[in-house]
Amino acid sequence: MKKKNNVKTSSTNAEHLISELEVHLNPEKAQKMKRYFKTDEGEYAEGDQFWGVPVPEQRKIAKKYQHL
Repeated sequence: MKKKNNVKTSSTNAEHLISELEVHLNPEKAQKMKRYFKTDEGEYAEGDQFWGVPVPEQRKIAKKYQHL
């Protein structure tokens, strides 16, 4: 059985995934994470970005979109 490669569907699903993550954004938590993971210039996580999405929510969303 051959699997179809439907880029448009995958793209749409990825957009839904990002939209769902955005619903759970927590700027305060993201700021704390940035400090904890040392994201300032010259530090080991320089340039990393955090959204502050709680891990339980990340897991629920990841399970829903595991086919991507």
